[in-house]
Amino acid sequence: MARHGSEYKLFDSEAKFANGFRYRPDFITEDEEELLLSFIAAQDLKRVTAGENDEYVGRRHYKHFGWSFRRDTLVPGPELPRFLQRFARRI
Repeated sequence: MARHGSEYKLFDSEAKFANGFRYRPDFITEDEEELLLSFIAAQDLKRVTAGENDEYVGRRHYKHFGWSFRRDTLVPGPELPRFLQRFARRI
């Protein structure tokens, strides 16, 4: 997935980062970035909801791997896909 026109990479700016946060240039290759973006685009992402009857719907989307939440309870979720495990080890 190519970036559109004037879109920046996540860390193109000289912004100050939160204490403990480390930016590691080239942590993933451009090919890995494309693979990850394609994977994310193909996922069935859920919208963030809150409230007793999920009456609040947020703008963020998510997908859990390993564990998930059902109401306020932690429950087993789908396993982390094999190709993502290499990134998890690297992190």
